[in-house]
Amino acid sequence: MKKNKKHKWKYQVNIRKKILVLVILGVFLFVGLGYSILESNLGIGGTLEVSKYDKTLYGVFKKEVNNGYATKYNGSHQDSMDSTKSTEDIYHFYAADNDNTKANAIKEKYNVVFANSCWLMYRTTDTGGVRLLYDGTPEISVVDGKTQYLCGDTRNLYHMGEMQSTLNLNNTTYKYAKNYTATTSGNTTTFTLVDDPNDPDDCKSINITSSDAQSKIEDIVANYPYTCKNSNNSCTNNSFYKIDSFSSGTIANIYTSTYRNGLGYSAYNTSYNSINYVGYMYGDTYVWTSFNPTALQDLNSSQSLIWSTSLNTNFWYSDSVTWNDSDVPNKYKLDSPYQVTSADYPNLVGKYTFRNQDQTYTSNSVYYIVAVNGSTMYYRQLSSGDNISQYNSIIFGTDIHDNGNGTYSLENETPPKTLNDWYNHYSDYNGKYMCSDGSNTCASPRYITSAGQTAYNYVSGNMALAKTRNGLVLETPIIIDYGKWYQGYNTTYSDYVYTCGNTDTTCTASNLRYIYLRNSTNYRYAKFYNYGNSVIYENNKYKLQNIEAITPATNLTQLSNHHYVCTSLGATECASVAYVYNYSVGGNMAYLTLNDPDIDSIQDVLDATLKKNATNSVIKTNIDNWYSNKFENTAFEDKIDDTIYCNDRSYDLRSGYTFAQSGFNPNGGMTNIALYFKENAITSDLSCTNTSDRFSISNNDAKLTYPVALPTTPEMNLLGNSSLRNINGQNYWLMSPLNYQNESKVRMVQQGWVDTAQNYSINQSYPLRPAISLVKGTRYSSGNGSTDNPYVVDMSE
Repeated sequence: MKKNKKHKWKYQVNIRKKILVLVILGVFLFVGLGYSILESNLGIGGTLEVSKYDKTLYGVFKKEVNNGYATKYNGSHQDSMDSTKSTEDIYHFYAADNDNTKANAIKEKYNVVFANSCWLMYRTTDTGGVRLLYDGTPEISVVDGKTQYLCGDTRNLYHMGEMQSTLNLNNTTYKYAKNYTATTSGNTTTFTLVDDPNDPDDCKSINITSSDAQSKIEDIVANYPYTCKNSNNSCTNNSFYKIDSFSSGTIANIYTSTYRNGLGYSAYNTSYNSINYVGYMYGDTYVWTSFNPTALQDLNSSQSLIWSTSLNTNFWYSDSVTWNDSDVPNKYKLDSPYQVTSADYPNLVGKYTFRNQDQTYTSNSVYYIVAVNGSTMYYRQLSSGDNISQYNSIIFGTDIHDNGNGTYSLENETPPKTLNDWYNHYSDYNGKYMCSDGSNTCASPRYITSAGQTAYNYVSGNMALAKTRNGLVLETPIIIDYGKWYQGYNTTYSDYVYTCGNTDTTCTASNLRYIYLRNSTNYRYAKFYNYGNSVIYENNKYKLQNIEAITPATNLTQLSNHHYVCTSLGATECASVAYVYNYSVGGNMAYLTLNDPDIDSIQDVLDATLKKNATNSVIKTNIDNWYSNKFENTAFEDKIDDTIYCNDRSYDLRSGYTFAQSGFNPNGGMTNIALYFKENAITSDLSCTNTSDRFSISNNDAKLTYPVALPTTPEMNLLGNSSLRNINGQNYWLMSPLNYQNESKVRMVQQGWVDTAQNYSINQSYPLRPAISLVKGTRYSSGNGSTDNPYVVDMSE
């Protein structure tokens, strides 16, 4: 009986197994066939239909194409270094810039939660994945046993950013608290530490020294992680910190307060004064330097004749003075001095005084009163035996005569004039010649360009001028007095442009001048440097080729194909050579210095700076550190795809101003035009020109440490409507270079617009929002893409 029962049980089990297998096979066949049909279903007219069972994020974009909120990208693209993997269609959310209704609808469709962070999915990749833009920390709550994520404006304005920094807490006493509150008014957020008088352990003042730093910092991390880094309970904006862990010494690892949508603030690069700093990674550093190939020759000098000071009735005055009297050798003394009342001040003209209250006072100098105005006297000071007669008999002439012996005589002389005459009639002497000693013959007569009551401006001397030159020799030169120059600089002598700066008619390489701008009392001139259209490196020197001595003061085209110059006047060989790429007329020439035997062209410089990815940018280092802390060795990492992030440093694709026109083109570039990188401010071209700009883990020429970088300008342009890029008014870095002209510029989203302003420097800190790509087939477990019910990435697969 037992045996029969056993066999009967075995039979029943076998029958049940067969029925179960048939049922399972039937279910799989039915579900699989139905799913396949639904997945491949295309409507009439080619409209894309998406199965309601498709819960991939890529499928969301397909669905939104039908709904009119997404569209297909039809341009060039490659998101994988392996082109065989870049085969899928690319879709992206899109609303016209004036269609805010659609843009607002999209804002409730592109929210994703992944790795406990909010993200915005803005396009798919041609590897079948989805690209996400970091959108900060969600607010998490549990409702009816289900986790709920909030990624919209209902979040508190400020959260602690996810980008770690450090803070030295040495020998400081700060307040630390368990918790805090935040209130915002305009652009200012005030953080207040929670300090409940009924809870003595919620907020403490803690002093940290080198002897107890580790134990105290670890206690702070465990119990009082928030601080304003002061002894008070409140602070504003970025003065608020969360202590995360002990680092070393008295240094703690911290998180700073920042906008909820970003990691924190970061500079793009260490500096901005070299072209290489537009790189996410970069090569050699060539810092610009400058020199000025022009100078100003000021012909004008000034001379005071009369000075002023106050009168006083207590002072002693006299009609004459005696110098070197026997009882006062080598000094002046007043002859029969007397005092006056203020009513006598006008009568003091022509008198002498020491301006001293002692009538016996003597000195080696004395004041001669030229004129009086109220209680002010205008005087000429006499010293060391000077006699007023040499200043009180000035002769003027309307012209000068060369005596042939190194002296000149005044022509059409005036009768001798006193200093009082000058004081009262100074304007009569404008345009006249005079000798500095008052005589009518001297070696250097002065031409008065402008006269004032107490002083005058003048020019004096001669120079040789020529209209043309033969090398360093002035052809058919004239030697003119500077007074003649003053009278005819813009008429008679306007064509005379060459001079040695003196009366020489054969110049040296260092003093040959080209006059390009002149006025009555000075002229601006260009120095003659030797420029070459190329260089060769021989015998430890750069040698200029196809040399021209150029004066680029008025015509920038002179430099268009002669950019190389030795910065020593007249030199044609130099240990280091300058490549001039930027110059404004009359200003400084900006240049890069070539001083490496392997670098003998500007193209070598561009290759060494823009295609040699040897050094991480500041922003890449910060993103890598964040990624390492958040994703490395976690299950989330398996969901992140290795795709290309384009730091497009190609420089020949800008409409309007091409590379051929910029100063970095050695064969025709204009030095007043910046080097612009790929024109992507208004285009959505996802192609990436250079292999060295395609940053990916799989690209040894532009190798990422982790599969994360920054969004690009073309990607942001795919969205169309500026409000889709404007995340609560926050600016953030992009990966696309803008231009270089003495300063590297990288594009940024600013108030929703791509690079509408350029008044920022890449070595200053601005918000950071990285981008990642999720792998093909990434599914969501819940959500509808809205800010209060975002798609939650399914981590069960």
